[in-house]
Amino acid sequence: MIFSGVNGFDPAMLRGNTGFTGVVEKIGIRGTLEMALRLHPDTDTVAVIVDTTATGIGTLKELRASAPAFSPRIRFDIYNDVRISDLIETTGTF
Repeated sequence: MIFSGVNGFDPAMLRGNTGFTGVVEKIGIRGTLEMALRLHPDTDTVAVIVDTTATGIGTLKELRASAPAFSPRIRFDIYNDVRISDLIETTGTF
């Protein structure tokens, strides 16, 4: 069995099973933000757009764990499960 793109993977998920291999999907929020802030040093607000899928929930969880490293310099505006039209209206961009 080959898997790919598994978010939130824990090796314990395969405990007791053999014949499994694959690719785990792991986003690097902290590293991505650090790079973005080096490229755009005047940034003080980051808009985070997520949905209510398992991936979106996991991404938001990782963001919340990483956010204190950027406080108080960066404010995170979180848009959770919003329509594009509402996002445009709220932010005035896109």
